[in-house]
Amino acid sequence: LTTNELTEAVMKERGLAINNASLFRTISRRVGASMRYLKNERGLLRDMPGPGQQHLWQINPARTE
Repeated sequence: LTTNELTEAVMKERGLAINNASLFRTISRRVGASMRYLKNERGLLRDMPGPGQQHLWQINPARTE
């Protein structure tokens, strides 16, 4: 999933307006920070280049065994 797809899912789950650009940007930064933490500190995720400046996030299969 891309960072934007994850952001949309978080906002929908919380009942937040996805069409609010300012709020979307704020939540996207928080989601990105959480994903980077899970990648760098915990090793639970991997990232790959995505469309534009986005990342594609994937569960690290080496950590799920």
